[in-house]
Amino acid sequence: MNETVNRYEKVMRTKTQHKNDNSAEGDVKVGDTEMKMEEGEEGVVPPLVIKKPPVKPKRKYKKRKVDDEEHEENKHISKSIQQRFGKNKNTQELAVIKHTKNQTVKIVNPDAHDNMIERAEELKINKMYQVELRSDALPTAWKCALCHQRTCRDSLGDLFGPYYVQAEEKHWPEFLTKKPAKMARSSSSLIDIWMHGSCALWAPDVHMAANQLENLEEKLNIFWGQSCFVCHQSGASIPVDGKYLHFPCAMKHPGVVLDQSTFTCKTIPAESSR
Repeated sequence: MNETVNRYEKVMRTKTQHKNDNSAEGDVKVGDTEMKMEEGEEGVVPPLVIKKPPVKPKRKYKKRKVDDEEHEENKHISKSIQQRFGKNKNTQELAVIKHTKNQTVKIVNPDAHDNMIERAEELKINKMYQVELRSDALPTAWKCALCHQRTCRDSLGDLFGPYYVQAEEKHWPEFLTKKPAKMARSSSSLIDIWMHGSCALWAPDVHMAANQLENLEEKLNIFWGQSCFVCHQSGASIPVDGKYLHFPCAMKHPGVVLDQSTFTCKTIPAESSR
């Protein structure tokens, strides 16, 4: 009996204490956490401790040497582009005459003037070396218009072109393209041609001027009427003792020698050739 009374008094004391703390009936609040007590539970609920997860330290990355080199290279390229195409720091609008320490006069032009002159020179150079393609010319086979060989044969190298010439009906280059069916006699037609650099170099009276070959049209119509005494094909341009040779035929023929100082071909006497 006494044991039951003591237990009842203990429970009542606990409930009274929780009411005085302005907590809800049968509830205990610890911080932002709410917990319930069961009836008849002895003692006070201890405060709830919430542990935060540990913060992982940030990983430090070491700079690689390759990254630094790429950054410096990109920085250098950006600086050069900015200097060429960026806004000019020099606000000078007119030319200025300056006196130097050597008692000489120096004319300083504004940056806009220098840039304009530089672009004009670049445009002129591009026009000199740019080949203008024409749609009204007959396309031909991709082989040399003189020696009949294709690109990179033996030591001939690449083919250069296209160059545009008026091919005459009298000496039409059948090895390059077929003659037009309705072509009249003593007439000509525009065709594109390709040539090895060495074949053009050794062709008499054909000279390079910018991106064009001077006298090419006139000389080609003559060369197409001449046959090589080695291979018996047309397009022979190198004269030797009243006969004609292609450049690769002259290189291989044991009886002739090419003189690079005068770009001429000479025959070798029979005694020395032995």
